[in-house]
Amino acid sequence: MPQFVEIFRCAGVDEAARPWPGMMVPLNGSNVVTLNTDRKRLQVLTNDKRIKVEHIDDPTVLIKKEVELNIALSNMKAEADAKADAETKQYVHAMMPSLAMGNPEYFTISAKSPVPFPGALVQAKSDRGIVEAMLRVVVLDPMEIKIAIRNVQIRGENGTPVYHAEVPCDPATEVDRMNAIWKPQANIFFTLIPSKPVYVDIADRATRLEIGKAYGLRDPDTAIFPDNIVPTKLKDVFKKHMIDGAAMTFFVVKKVIRPNGETVEGTMDPATGQGWIKGRHGLSTFAHEAGHFLGQMGHTFDDEKEVDIDMLMRDDGGGYKIPFALVWKFRDRPDLRRSAANKAK
Repeated sequence: MPQFVEIFRCAGVDEAARPWPGMMVPLNGSNVVTLNTDRKRLQVLTNDKRIKVEHIDDPTVLIKKEVELNIALSNMKAEADAKADAETKQYVHAMMPSLAMGNPEYFTISAKSPVPFPGALVQAKSDRGIVEAMLRVVVLDPMEIKIAIRNVQIRGENGTPVYHAEVPCDPATEVDRMNAIWKPQANIFFTLIPSKPVYVDIADRATRLEIGKAYGLRDPDTAIFPDNIVPTKLKDVFKKHMIDGAAMTFFVVKKVIRPNGETVEGTMDPATGQGWIKGRHGLSTFAHEAGHFLGQMGHTFDDEKEVDIDMLMRDDGGGYKIPFALVWKFRDRPDLRRSAANKAK
């Protein structure tokens, strides 16, 4: 059966969206999609003047890029299998393109005007005018989210600051990883507000008392800054370390623990924008926690329900895909939309 399908995964085309596949096109930009024609002669068109649909007569370059990516990811998987690298295998699983079959046709869709949800319809019709396949297209303006990433430091044995996390993060690298996930699928991009590491000097009595009180110690004066950080206990303590102008401030520490004792790679307080990330975290951990803030929601998918492990917001994190049906929700925080509108003026 004819169907519009993605060329590259996690790139703004969701072929699994219902009732029809969905596509995100950036304002004043374009995106590409494949139509599996099922060997039928089809005409692709739209009645919506806000978008432009163009047939790619020579998709050689596009197909070559697709094949090269397929080969590169296959090599990555082989190396990951040899090293038992689960994180890389997860990335490969999420990004491996399916080479098009069934006489595919390639199209570029562009727009210079916004097209909000529910979007514009693109139809693939037979010579007799029968609609064989449809695609829903939204055109979104860029949405900027400012964030700060702060490695936490503690007092070392010789009195000099040392990183609390075994592996501190590079903020610029983490922002690039976030944008690689969010920008093509939701036209949301993150910019970094530079900031220094947060130094927690437990030798300072006021700091020691503040932390001891947060953990409910009988004698707060005996407090230490623990390896296992429970963010719900420290959010008021670290409130003063959040960066002005940042929608989210992430603190990178050795271990992150939920109140029930479960160790996680990260956590987010959607109400305050305070995020906590374990030093040894996954490639999509920051992007996942940002999703909790933007969508003001919990996990939408989990392994126990045997659903697609590609999803960014599944339980345990680790995925990369942002479903077309959820894009509007991630862009619907009124406070952030007002900020973006004021900046545009």
